Amino acid sequence: MTTLLNRIDTTRAFDPVVLQPLNHINNLELNKPQFAVVDVSKNKIIALHGDKYLLLPYKAILEGLSKSLEKYGMSLDNAEVKFTLANDLSRFKLQIFFNDLIYTMQSRKNDNLKFGIEIVSSYDASLIFQLRFMFYRLICKNGLKSWSTDKAVLNKHTTNFNLEHAFNTLNHFKPSYIDMQKKLEIFDAVKLTSDDVDLLFNAVPNINDSKKYLLNSVLEVKKDQASLFDVYNAVTNYSTHNQRAIKIGKRSDNNSFEIRKNTQNDLLSNETRELEVKKFLASKTFLSYLNNTAH
Repeated sequence: MTTLLNRIDTTRAFDPVVLQPLNHINNLELNKPQFAVVDVSKNKIIALHGDKYLLLPYKAILEGLSKSLEKYGMSLDNAEVKFTLANDLSRFKLQIFFNDLIYTMQSRKNDNLKFGIEIVSSYDASLIFQLRFMFYRLICKNGLKSWSTDKAVLNKHTTNFNLEHAFNTLNHFKPSYIDMQKKLEIFDAVKLTSDDVDLLFNAVPNINDSKKYLLNSVLEVKKDQASLFDVYNAVTNYSTHNQRAIKIGKRSDNNSFEIRKNTQNDLLSNETRELEVKKFLASKTFLSYLNNTAH
């Protein structure tokens, strides 16, 4: 079986990183000691933290994940692996897509979803530790991503976090594969009107004209032909694509926009926007449609 460590470049990720106490800055004593995450090979401080911070070395995460994938029979022989590491080691993201675990939507025979897992972590606490199952929509140019929430591990880097226990969630990959199929089929069964789509988009946190333009631009069908799945696809596109819509001109009655690349770091943008998606899915508006109580 091909191991994870054979599929990614771990050279920089495995560079030694240590946690060092910091009691003084410029000969000034700190009221509360800080702890510096130090990139040993570069002799640089990546970030400063308090005494509750837990250093999770990327080497420990990647080696532990590799062993757990083998333990639970998750072969990488027919899988696609994407590994992104910040140059300063501040954060990383790893995605694994299993090419032999592809689901076809019942009413969308050309719509295939590839099953996978995603894991992210950081040294600067800009991203919490995340390990979760996901679907990636192959037909969609926007690449819908749908995450499992039931078995996801989402933890801050604190001293009460147990990395070994986190990897036990991989034992649920087969049930999660089935549960996520059912969830998306339920979404697709809820048919919407044009007004329904507008109401749902208005329920997205921090909604504004720019965000509405982005959401409407990636809606793949006419509004009066949409389902809850189509709205979900549009919202997840917003969260996973670091783009923004810029209004053209200064007139208040001008509704023309231009879509541009956002200036924020991709991983940080995804983190912020995924939180908005989570709030949207828990909103009264979304749940009312999901439970057929919107009309």
